[in-house]
Amino acid sequence: MKAVDGAGPGRWPDDLLDVAALRTAGTRPLPFREFVVKVHSRCNLACTYCYVYEAADQLWRAQPHTMSPRTAEQVCRRIAEHAERHRPASVRVILHGGEPLLAGVPLLRELTRTLRALMPAGTEAEVVIQTNGTLLDDDVLRLCHEEDIRIAVSLDGTAEVHDRTRRDHSGRGSHARVAGALRRLATPE
Repeated sequence: MKAVDGAGPGRWPDDLLDVAALRTAGTRPLPFREFVVKVHSRCNLACTYCYVYEAADQLWRAQPHTMSPRTAEQVCRRIAEHAERHRPASVRVILHGGEPLLAGVPLLRELTRTLRALMPAGTEAEVVIQTNGTLLDDDVLRLCHEEDIRIAVSLDGTAEVHDRTRRDHSGRGSHARVAGALRRLATPE
């Protein structure tokens, strides 16, 4: 590989960062405490500003739609190995997508259980689903209650502002469905 400005072999991060010099100077890396895991590579919305689905790079079309159970287990093992090595009190795993709820309750449940079963003693695993909220139903709410999964919902403001850019594939705004999901989340049960 061609060197970039004489710094390393021309591959990231070596072309930007001299890791050996930092270690020699006493700098030690901080362990990861937060992991974003893309469990589904499609979305049920077609937001106009989406940097994945609405941009020029369309390589996502060749990716599998849903993370396989085998890959999910491997991800959990790697996160657990990192936790075993660095012993953080907690890690946060954010289940993301596209729209992660498209992966289905069984995969989300199994991934969560596997992750927590593999964590070393003394390390808690907080699981969060980052969703657009349009698919939040009783099954998902039951999953989140039973497995202690937190929910983060994307909302871009008022109905007028939100619906301007966060539309489904038919061009309909999604604010009313997201607002309904937020109302459900606010109920005591």
